[in-house]
Amino acid sequence: MVAMFAAALAPVTMLEIARGVGLTVPNHLVVSEVVTGGASASDELIELHNPTTSALPLEGLEVIYVTSTGATITRRAAWEAGAPSVPAGGHVLIANGSGIYASIADATYASGMAATGGSVAIRILGASTAVDAVGWGTTTSSWREGVPAIAPATGASVERLPGGALGSGTDTDDNAADFAERLVPGPQNLASVPTPDPAAATPPPPPSETPAEPPITPDQTPITTPIPTATGWFADENVYAMDIQDYSPAHDARRFQAGTPPIPSIYAGIAGIGMMQEIGIAETRAHVLQLNETLFAGVDELGGTVVTPRDPASHGALVAIRSTDEHALVSALAEEGILTSSRDGNLRVSAHCYNTHEDIEQLLAGLARHRALLA
Repeated sequence: MVAMFAAALAPVTMLEIARGVGLTVPNHLVVSEVVTGGASASDELIELHNPTTSALPLEGLEVIYVTSTGATITRRAAWEAGAPSVPAGGHVLIANGSGIYASIADATYASGMAATGGSVAIRILGASTAVDAVGWGTTTSSWREGVPAIAPATGASVERLPGGALGSGTDTDDNAADFAERLVPGPQNLASVPTPDPAAATPPPPPSETPAEPPITPDQTPITTPIPTATGWFADENVYAMDIQDYSPAHDARRFQAGTPPIPSIYAGIAGIGMMQEIGIAETRAHVLQLNETLFAGVDELGGTVVTPRDPASHGALVAIRSTDEHALVSALAEEGILTSSRDGNLRVSAHCYNTHEDIEQLLAGLARHRALLA
């Protein structure tokens, strides 16, 4: 594998609040919670949720698991004609038949899921696109929505927000924004009470001759929320804002996440610094410049566009190559074992001391195979 890193105001009910007044609530079944292993690697589950106010059919659908590269797709559950519907706010639980959740599952499967990265999706039987999908961790496959959710810790889950008794109606088409880690999973099946509880949307009581008590005025005093002294972009309310002039921490515990700088990585970085001192900074730069010259020339021959300035004094190791669909190009290269990244319409390639000219030639061959994705 080649490693290239880098409304007008109106009263609302609790049910409406839980489902998100003013937000687009999905009109289809969603993947609401995933556990990739616990005390046993087989302690896995996939939970589906109906976030709408009407029953939705399972008939004609299947749930699949996709490996991180997208190379392998396996079925986890399928529903033929006559399958039950999922009531409004209801759930369906699918679990590994050898794990602790099998006894309460509505359907079971045999093979496992990778804890480090993968995807699960709901699709029409045999379809090439998903009704809903969530990817986690290191997945690079197209069976996900936006940025993958974090890979949950052993025994924990990733759950679609808002979660728990409030249901799972958040669907912005970005897994990282829609899911949060839940340290203690809360599996729910077809027999579970719907969430949010429809009873929360109780109608107002009939008029009474007894004078009503005066309304209670809520205390408007803001609750003091701790501000992190060390933070990163994952902690921002909008992780994609990238605004260096504004610091708007997330309203919940996510404000304590890192991202950049990745604090835990500092420990590995100490060892890395030692290695780079041994290899040599100047030697590494010279080596990477040679690799990039080969890359520049190869992209030129393919008729592509290198966005990065050609002057070595004006750029670092990162090379940006314009693409008509950078996400599709990243996925296509990943299928061939070439790891890159993307941003702002560009394929991003960053060689290092461990890369070779053969790696660059392999990358260029991959770009040639996917020439239609170069701008």
